[in-house]
Amino acid sequence: MLSQNANMTVFLILDHMGRDYNSVNCSSTATRNGLTQFEYYSEIEKVANSMGIPVIREYAESQICENTPQYLYDNIHCNALGAKQSANFIWSRMKTYFPNAVQ
Repeated sequence: MLSQNANMTVFLILDHMGRDYNSVNCSSTATRNGLTQFEYYSEIEKVANSMGIPVIREYAESQICENTPQYLYDNIHCNALGAKQSANFIWSRMKTYFPNAVQ
């Protein structure tokens, strides 16, 4: 996208963690192929940082996780309250960035 329009601002949003619910584990300790979601996120963030793409760590700062089930509909998806929390958090981070300068 940036190669086609260098004036756009692209964000990488690393979404929240879920919980272990109905035998589907999306909690912070769940593993896939021997790695946790946090380990995957760490690698993805390195790539984004190397390209100058701002990273929004919803998993670390949105307060949506296995310890706050009031935000989750099931193992990972937000309910209405969680969607509002997620949107407010993401917007609070996005609005701190200035758009890329247009020549």
